[in-house]
Amino acid sequence: NASTLYVKQSGGDDANNGSSWANSLNTFSKALEIAETNASIKAIWLAKGTYGGSDNNTDLAAGDEQSSSVFTISKALEIYGGFAGTEDSLDKRSHGGSSPHDTFAGHPTNETIIQGAAGLRPIYLAVANIELDGITFSRGGASVAPVPGEGGGVYAKSGATLWRCKVKNNFAQGDGGGIYVKGGQLKLIWCRIESNQAIGGGGFGRNPGNGTIE
Repeated sequence: NASTLYVKQSGGDDANNGSSWANSLNTFSKALEIAETNASIKAIWLAKGTYGGSDNNTDLAAGDEQSSSVFTISKALEIYGGFAGTEDSLDKRSHGGSSPHDTFAGHPTNETIIQGAAGLRPIYLAVANIELDGITFSRGGASVAPVPGEGGGVYAKSGATLWRCKVKNNFAQGDGGGIYVKGGQLKLIWCRIESNQAIGGGGFGRNPGNGTIE
């Protein structure tokens, strides 16, 4: 699929073009770099594994939440996790559903984790119309140094849509230990928000009058 980039920690290489699992990239940050400069890229598929640490696009000098985030997404993208790294369609991901009527209604059995760090949330959604599907966002603040300000796990500047995601074990100094929505509409479908901490709103926080959660 020419509009999709593939990322696989085991067997991927950032020297590849990311056009298929066989030519997959190794890091999420490289996929974001390519996607944000290539108008034809609409989606990123992430194979199972934990993304973060040295794989990041943190900018400590940035004047916004990118300075306190492991990853920042600055383009309207569809980002999917939960792949073994061989699937050729979204509906072939292994899931926790138990009947033919809830195909991939459950969370992925091949877990894709985007992990925060001390003082850093896992992800900052800097633009509108971002969709995240089948991803776990965890350890923002790493339980030892909370994320400064709002949104310990996910910070949505202009809303977003999360499908089949988990947001857990994140820690913020301000509102929204798990998720904070500054503006726009945040849609959560079949998501699980658990064990997050904050001064206000352990699970969620929002900017009154601007951000809404559905």
